[in-house]
Amino acid sequence: MDVDTVLNWYIFLLVAAAVLCMVMAWFVTRVSENLVIGFISIFIASLLCLMLIIGWFQTMTEGAADGNIHWLFSYGLVLLLYPAYLFMNWFVLKRARGVQAED
Repeated sequence: MDVDTVLNWYIFLLVAAAVLCMVMAWFVTRVSENLVIGFISIFIASLLCLMLIIGWFQTMTEGAADGNIHWLFSYGLVLLLYPAYLFMNWFVLKRARGVQAED
């Protein structure tokens, strides 16, 4: 596979994992009626998915000569957006029906 195809798959997998983790955490929050448990579930699931996807990305691009630029850009962007993703999900889970935010 060429590097552009790998990058496209990398982005697709990141978005799919983000949506899947968010739906799972929303479901956990609704069932448990506890905001903290829902947030911990999204944190653990998304971190596990992120590590698996980054590991896949490394193995797919390790033979590329210009792989360092792709790694730096891809990892840097993901590491910058991950805290924003978690922050956004805190408010999404807070608005889950039937859950009262704990002060």
